Amino acid sequence: MEPHAQVAFGLIQEQLQSGNLEAARGLLTEEHPADMADILMALEEADRTAMLGGLGLEETAAVFPHLDRRDAAELAQNMPPETAAAALDEVDPDVAADVLGDMTSESATEVLQRMRHVQQVAPLLLHPEESAAGIMNPNYIALD
Repeated sequence: MEPHAQVAFGLIQEQLQSGNLEAARGLLTEEHPADMADILMALEEADRTAMLGGLGLEETAAVFPHLDRRDAAELAQNMPPETAAAALDEVDPDVAADVLGDMTSESATEVLQRMRHVQQVAPLLLHPEESAAGIMNPNYIALD
C-alpha cells in the first residue's frame, strides 16, 4: 500500500472505530480507485462489507479493475446480486468475466442474469481465462 493510502487507511480505521461509517466512506472515496481497493482489502471483512454497502455505483465499479481477481470475486459474492450486476455492468467486459469466472457458479449465474451487458460478458466466460479469447475486450475503436 502506498504511504498516502496507509495514512488514509489509519484515518478510516479511526472513523470506523468511532462508529462514524459515513465519515470513513467519505475519506475512502477521496482516494484513487487503486488505493481504495488496497484500503478495502486491508479492512476486516465486516468493515469492508459495511463500507461497500454505502458506496455509489461509480466508486464500487472503479475498484474492481484494481483488485486481484479472487478478491474482486469475493467482494462481488458478498454484495446483493443486483448491486454486483450493476457494478460489473460498468467495468470492461473482460474484467467482469474475470470476476464472474472466480465466483461460485451459483453466485455468478445470479449476477449474470441481472446484468444489462450479459451479451458482451457471457461469451468471454466460455474460453479458458488465460487464452486470447478469454482475455480479450470486445469493445474496440475502429479507425479508417
